[in-house]
Amino acid sequence: MIYNYFISPEHVLLWFRLMIALSLLTASLQHLINRFQFAENGLLPWQIIKKKSANRLFRSKFFDYVFNLKGFIWLNAIRIFLLPLLVYGDNISVLIILIILSFGIYIRTKLMANAADQINNVALIGLLINVIFGQYSSPSVIIFFFSAVLLISYFTSGILKFHEAKWQNGYYLKSIIASRNGNSSFYLQLMESIPAEIFKLSSKMTIGWQITGVLIPFLPLPLLYLYLFIGLIFHVSTGILMKLPNFIWTFLAFLPCLFYTNIHLT
Repeated sequence: MIYNYFISPEHVLLWFRLMIALSLLTASLQHLINRFQFAENGLLPWQIIKKKSANRLFRSKFFDYVFNLKGFIWLNAIRIFLLPLLVYGDNISVLIILIILSFGIYIRTKLMANAADQINNVALIGLLINVIFGQYSSPSVIIFFFSAVLLISYFTSGILKFHEAKWQNGYYLKSIIASRNGNSSFYLQLMESIPAEIFKLSSKMTIGWQITGVLIPFLPLPLLYLYLFIGLIFHVSTGILMKLPNFIWTFLAFLPCLFYTNIHLT
């Protein structure tokens, strides 16, 4: 049933838009819930980013109004309001506004942004390109593009981790999970109770999956299911442990793209 559903590029792209919308929704809701850390006396005030920027444009009054706490809340609120239009249509104006809003939010939250935030921005740009130029090419092209973007990003990430000893021995994996849950004594005790070998093995498995993920478009069907299932487990567990729900939704968006690409290349 899943196989038959995702043979259609229209179904793949509908699912893609829905999952990206959910990823953007969860990210914006997190920002609104934690909005006080973006206040002037919070952990991530606009002044921090403004001082780090070499571009004088970002030091103007306009950006002060847009990226202060009230402006930041409005950016997320407007993005949430537009997300249903992303799911149920390919409106160029909506996509352009969402791209501007998402890049603005990304700039504002860059100090705490994750890979899903970056990939979501690429996804919105890809959808816009597909709407503008899709009439001149097969709908499969943008799906292949999304698959390539995801696999290349994982491959480069895996290679970087492979050459880093602290990723190999599990140190970075443990420290990242602990830092994302620094206020929870439960998680800190849990991290200390887990043997170091578990983190070491998990890091090596993550690195191995990311590097060999470029083979996904060419795997036979049973092995494809296994690879995608491992990827799903990794993203769900990472999203829960690190409190990154958009990490889960973004991978779910690209999952049918990988499946579709495999179907047409094997």
